[in-house]
Amino acid sequence: MALIELFDETVQDARKAIEMLPGAPEAGVLAEIEQHFYQFVARPYDRELSLDIIPVLEGLYDARERKEFGELIRSFVARNRQKLDELFEAYRDDDRCNPLIFQPEALMVFERLERDAFRLRDAWAASFPLPLLENLAMIWGRAL
Repeated sequence: MALIELFDETVQDARKAIEMLPGAPEAGVLAEIEQHFYQFVARPYDRELSLDIIPVLEGLYDARERKEFGELIRSFVARNRQKLDELFEAYRDDDRCNPLIFQPEALMVFERLERDAFRLRDAWAASFPLPLLENLAMIWGRAL
């Protein structure tokens, strides 16, 4: 019994150490959105790009939203399942479309377009080319 307790403590310590590594919070967010993304898209994406974009998007969520991020994204996907199905199907074979549509963080962009498009626009413009976001917004059916 003592050996099992020691093992559990060691695993918990290792998990805490991993969570403290640089990039770990972003990787956790990516893991959460990735499971929803793969319901719609069956193609590889640029993980490094995701880990560059997610911190900017993550800053748009307040503390409560960050804490409940998994449920927030699950709920968004459930409410918009048909729209997401149609959107990803429409662009599936279009190599000319916005490449960010095939990144998991597109789900975060779409969710923030619904909740706080103005802050999204400002944060995005400070870090990335605005035309990429404007095009994603147009695809989603929201004007910036």
